[in-house]
Amino acid sequence: MHEYRVRIQDGVPESCSCPADASGNGPCKHRVAVAIRPRILELAVKMRVVADGGSTSCGDDDTADLPCECEQLSEALPCWNCIDAGRRKLSE
Repeated sequence: MHEYRVRIQDGVPESCSCPADASGNGPCKHRVAVAIRPRILELAVKMRVVADGGSTSCGDDDTADLPCECEQLSEALPCWNCIDAGRRKLSE
């Protein structure tokens, strides 16, 4: 597995940490992928680094919480949808 970081400047993917982008032959596939997917670009622009280990607020997030799927798992393990929505903690 590998991971590359796409840097966004003024709403436009301006660079990527991949070798293809460094070659200088136009934008790499990672920059293009971010640019043609408006929702990904919008979320990437909203991301903020949280230095204190806390979390950022998504006050205008209009996505609905996904339904509970805990019944499909053992009682000791909550589903990701419940963890992500804050309905249950992993330590429960």
